[in-house]
Amino acid sequence: AMELVTTLSDLYPNSARVLTMRTELTERRSRELDRLIEAYNALLADLQVSTDNDWESAGEVLREILLLDPQNPALKDHRLADAFVDQIRQAIDAGDLMRAKLIVELAGEFIPNDPVIVQLREQLAARLEHQRQDNLAIELRARLEQERDALRSLVDFRRMQGDLMMQIGRAHV
Repeated sequence: AMELVTTLSDLYPNSARVLTMRTELTERRSRELDRLIEAYNALLADLQVSTDNDWESAGEVLREILLLDPQNPALKDHRLADAFVDQIRQAIDAGDLMRAKLIVELAGEFIPNDPVIVQLREQLAARLEHQRQDNLAIELRARLEQERDALRSLVDFRRMQGDLMMQIGRAHV
């Protein structure tokens, strides 16, 4: 909207209507930013003290702030990185790796180069890979237990070996 008003201002530099539109739009943007900053501060306070939080709402507020004012100081607020780090660590420690992954992804949107978050992202990726391998081992063990009575010879094992290798291959995709 501001781009359109700027274009109109270039076309009609002495227009009172265009000046009024610019003033109204600037005031509306300012009010909306004030509302968003207030919501951001409330959400940030909640995120810092609660483990049961609403990162989705925080992300929406931050996206709106980013859209209206990409240079807004709230986007560089150290409390934001601290809250992300605390929540990521809590989720990892609780074993809730999917929640930790969602928070890491959201943090990457707003503070992608924070060294602690980058380190936690790598740590989380290693934990997720370890979990994936554990799940695969459990599946393979269950399959071997299921087929144990059918394994009477090397031929039976070779038949099953191909099936197991296909299952392992699918897990790597």
